[in-house]
Amino acid sequence: MQTYTNKLGDAKGCLSSFPGILLDPKIAFIVLSFSLFVYAFALPATGSSVKLELEGYTLDPHEGWTKGAIKGWSEGDCIPFRYSVENKGSRAETLELRLVFDNKMDEITGIEDFESFQMPAGSANGPYFDGNEGYYRWVVTVPGDTTYVLEWCARLSDEAGLWPGASLHVSAVDGGSRDVPIMTKDLSVPDLAVRTVAVTGCGEIIYTIHYSNVGSADQRNVKLVDDYDEMLVVVTDDGGGADEGNAITWDLGIIPAGSGGNVSYTVALKDGVVEGADISSSGFITGDLSEKIIENNRYLIEVGAKVGPKADAGPDRSIVLGDSVTIGGSPTTISGSGGYTYHWGPAGGLDDPAKPNPVASPSSTTNYTLTVIDENGCADSDEVRVIVMEPVFCGISGPESVCYDQPLAAFYYVGEDLLASLASFNFTWKVDGHVVGSGEDVRIDWSGFEFGRHYLYLDIVKEYPDGTIATGGCGLEVLYVESPTASMIML
Repeated sequence: MQTYTNKLGDAKGCLSSFPGILLDPKIAFIVLSFSLFVYAFALPATGSSVKLELEGYTLDPHEGWTKGAIKGWSEGDCIPFRYSVENKGSRAETLELRLVFDNKMDEITGIEDFESFQMPAGSANGPYFDGNEGYYRWVVTVPGDTTYVLEWCARLSDEAGLWPGASLHVSAVDGGSRDVPIMTKDLSVPDLAVRTVAVTGCGEIIYTIHYSNVGSADQRNVKLVDDYDEMLVVVTDDGGGADEGNAITWDLGIIPAGSGGNVSYTVALKDGVVEGADISSSGFITGDLSEKIIENNRYLIEVGAKVGPKADAGPDRSIVLGDSVTIGGSPTTISGSGGYTYHWGPAGGLDDPAKPNPVASPSSTTNYTLTVIDENGCADSDEVRVIVMEPVFCGISGPESVCYDQPLAAFYYVGEDLLASLASFNFTWKVDGHVVGSGEDVRIDWSGFEFGRHYLYLDIVKEYPDGTIATGGCGLEVLYVESPTASMIML
């Protein structure tokens, strides 16, 4: 246990008696003295009342007296207090002192023990702890016609150290005396501040959050939390934080006094968000140590959504060489702010590459890219593939005329080797538009038709293994005739 000594009535000696504290006595008494007088009354032996003066003050608050609030302060260090006592009477007087930790916020008594209690003359009984009232009490006997300084050192508990806004009070409670506060207003404390900037892009928002510690002490175990609107946006880049689906948390650790930094994250607009919709983001920053100013620990920012266009080039299409097809979606542009311009590329094979739905007639399979730009300069692209297939080769083998007396006739498909082809074929035979058979060949009974010319047509559907369809066909004109009458003339 350390013992603090001082020179009677010598303020400089008293101040210098505390380790690590060297103060000018004028500064100590002018700046640090509370100049708040407390009067205590006691009855002398003769029964008459003698005035006892008590002036309370402390040394400049020890650097970092609150746990963790100041660099260099060790948990459990002793906080020094001193009181100047003057007894102008000729007899000894009894003075009662109370030391109370300000526990209005969390009901913590806060004082753990006392390392020393020094007085140059007289006697002191205590300290005694009153658990019900939450204060320590001394009874001090001050000799007559004496002026000296009381000194003691109070050690705070861990719990008390967690509250940097606390204060201690010393009272002379003998007949109408007043509390003399031991103020902590000059203690260094952290002060976190946070603000954010949002940049709206086409279909996305980039947030940059600036944080800083503008206080005079380091802040520890700092966390930054941003709450985004999960109904309207989805996070595409969490900026190194932990995304919980509706908020992102960054563990920033220790933020030294006077320093700071930035974090950024990006969100994309969800489908269905309309142009100009309000998108809100809010957040806060916290640390272990309490702060005097907390209004700058939060932010709220709202921006209008910049949706941008959504291009739709339509489904992939297949055509036979020489044919054409209209490409593009229905509609070609979804969402956006209007005032669209369209660019199709490559331009070859298109009737107008600036139309939303051009007609494509490529000579070979081509991938066309559609780019849509709205009036805000936002752009989006989509692609469509136009597959160009060689025409299906088709030929019909069979008689071009059929007689009444032999109405049955067979016709055959002439074209690809069906066994060697990887594709599958479907055949439909028609006479004058009426289906008469399917398959690679067909037998037709012409007796059901009128004499004269008829048109036999073969429809072919060719399906490739990738699902691509090609069609073709060919026809044959067939004459159905009545058998001529023949007679023999004997010569």
